[in-house]
Amino acid sequence: MGHRRLIFWAAIGLAASTAARAETTSQAGLDAFSRSLDGPHRIVNGRLAAFTWDIEVAFGSQANGAEPETSRLTLVRCGDGEFACTLAQGASSRLTLLRTASAAALIDHVGRRVFLGEGPTPQGPDALAFDAFTQRLAAAHGDLSAATEIIRGAADSRVMALQMIGMLKLVEQPSANGSVILRSSEAVNGRQFTITVDTQAGAIASIAWASDTGPGRVVYRLDGEARLPDLPGDAFETIRVDRVELERTLMRGAVRACEIAYRLDHPRPLVDRRRKDGSGLLVIRKARRIAMLAGTPREIGAQHGKLLAREVSRTVDSLLYANCLHESLRRGSWVLDECRKAWAAQSPQIAAEYKDEMAALAKAADVSLDEVQLVNTWPAMRRGTSFAMSGPASRGGKLLHGRVLDCLTGLDVQDTATLMLIRKQGAQPLVSVGYAGLIGCLDGMNGRKLAVSGGAGDGSGLWDSEPTPLVVRRLLERCSSADEALAALKAAPRTAQVRYLISDGNAMRAETVATSPEGVNVTGLGQPSSNPGGNGVVAHGDHLAPLLDGIRKNHRWFDEARTQALMGYPVATQDDNLHNILFLPADLVIVVSTACGRKDACAQPYFRYEFAQLLREAELVELMP
Repeated sequence: MGHRRLIFWAAIGLAASTAARAETTSQAGLDAFSRSLDGPHRIVNGRLAAFTWDIEVAFGSQANGAEPETSRLTLVRCGDGEFACTLAQGASSRLTLLRTASAAALIDHVGRRVFLGEGPTPQGPDALAFDAFTQRLAAAHGDLSAATEIIRGAADSRVMALQMIGMLKLVEQPSANGSVILRSSEAVNGRQFTITVDTQAGAIASIAWASDTGPGRVVYRLDGEARLPDLPGDAFETIRVDRVELERTLMRGAVRACEIAYRLDHPRPLVDRRRKDGSGLLVIRKARRIAMLAGTPREIGAQHGKLLAREVSRTVDSLLYANCLHESLRRGSWVLDECRKAWAAQSPQIAAEYKDEMAALAKAADVSLDEVQLVNTWPAMRRGTSFAMSGPASRGGKLLHGRVLDCLTGLDVQDTATLMLIRKQGAQPLVSVGYAGLIGCLDGMNGRKLAVSGGAGDGSGLWDSEPTPLVVRRLLERCSSADEALAALKAAPRTAQVRYLISDGNAMRAETVATSPEGVNVTGLGQPSSNPGGNGVVAHGDHLAPLLDGIRKNHRWFDEARTQALMGYPVATQDDNLHNILFLPADLVIVVSTACGRKDACAQPYFRYEFAQLLREAELVELMP
């Protein structure tokens, strides 16, 4: 059935439902409900130029003496160019976004600081105009998007009232105090609503709901008067930021944060498909992305950017803009400036071929080169645990290389997870577990049976060396053995403390490598270390104690299934386990699980990929139409 025909029949169904439901409401009740929706209808449709709208939302009940969680949002609009938005969550957080003709500001009332951008009003898609900002916020959140579409689609508040009565299955209830009470006759998407209308004020007194996750209640007040708050005085620390950058960060960061809040509970569905670009191919199989990229650095970057353009934009908005807002408020400094310092320090150490790949990626994905460079120097993906087992520790002496990565699930980075097969001219083919927009490798394996994981360590602010993910990729592209990888690490500039795990399926060996400005420390299988897990084991990371305890309990018996179980809790961090990987280098096999929404990687199914099979599929791309 065509798209337009579906819309036609949906409209007919909605009209029939609305007509039937209208009979459950008296004429007086319908008139009062319609009048109460006039203000919200005019605001959403841009027909109210100036207003103050106070909205209070409470979740939970006062049962057993517990206080409900309360948030308060205040919107003040003085035309499209000037507005303020204040969000308060109890006493712990109160933020104000303020925009006037001469300045934009993010005010942290609890931290007593203001990020201030002064100058002419910016123009363009990322400028913080009221209508564009609120529309993009609503579109980013599934529930808000559905509600605003209903409001915009209604010709007036009476039509809107009829639509709400039909969709929420509202039935008028008896009332003794003159108010109008409308209640859902049955649950709608797991919620039963009660709307109370104050007939004297001509406004909604409250919207309440009950659900399996607990009750909630919304109370709001709408005023035709509008007065913007003043910028804080000298009692607040002022952090000056370029106004264009501040507005872009507020627009894209806040919109992405709103989308993340929805997507963590409603992960984006992926439909199996194939899409080709030159020698590149994007395959979605069993709701998992596989990008097969080939050619020169510029060709690989262009394929990456074109095949994953939307995902690249989401990665940028998550890691740069949403995270910048969070980290800037936490640290009291503008984090994008720190990222630029990192890029300036690292750039001389980054090979020209990787810079060319970034430039092509940015152009193809329609994001700025500055954004791609900064997101590829982001130092956050370090937490986790890595280990390798062989000889007496594993069944049959099989070499097992495991990685548990714990970070950034709250930013929904998992939304862009992609297995990447990279076949660059003049380099060894490799497979990497990565994320759209990031050209480095957090964990990978090449066709010479060499697997490398990198990133755990310390050294924030010590940036005068190549970013760790690019180091891992360089090792995989240029090295054929653990000896060659170790030699390359020893020869490279080192300013930070970084730990790597290297395993070699040909030599059946593995080493943890700790690099620092002072030198390189190598611990191999069977060598003593500060955290021995028994003979045939090397490991490093954040959760060594439970890891090594689990290894001791099943020593000599580890296979794929037992190793996957080992990478669960408490080795993985609950609510922050981004991905788990098991390399079998000797067999050229990689087994992967990735977080999905709020579900950690260790709670997701594992998918097994054979390097040779991926290569065969990639080599057929040229024959595809």
